[in-house]
Amino acid sequence: MLMHILGVGVGLTFSGGLIDLVLFGIMQGNAKTSWLWIPVVGAVYFLLYFFTFYFLIKKFDFETPGCVSFFELEPNKFLVIGMEGSLEVKCKPNEAKKASFLRLESGTVEEGSWIPDRNLNGDERMAIKFGSMPTAYMLELYKY
Repeated sequence: MLMHILGVGVGLTFSGGLIDLVLFGIMQGNAKTSWLWIPVVGAVYFLLYFFTFYFLIKKFDFETPGCVSFFELEPNKFLVIGMEGSLEVKCKPNEAKKASFLRLESGTVEEGSWIPDRNLNGDERMAIKFGSMPTAYMLELYKY
């Protein structure tokens, strides 16, 4: 409706993408299609969506795709659940130490209990990456 009010008349095929903009907007001329409004309205919508969701995510602490949640069970023992992300272990900023994995196992949590699936070692410990399905890890750290 907004584009109709602004007099934009760019034709679309199946996608409404850049090719359609070039073929049915730019090449037809601004006098005929008023295509110059498209980037202006797009920029306004980008800012509107960006700041709306930024505010909502920060204000209400919404989880977003690619999140990893940490639960400290004991000192240096964590339950980590996540998807679409990766895990890097660091010490707290005020500690002049490094940290690494003492023990790392994958598994599941059922009825509040940890059920280990397998122990991870070697290359699996170098970079822990969470895939498209939620994954749980129990890890113990040591500092040196």
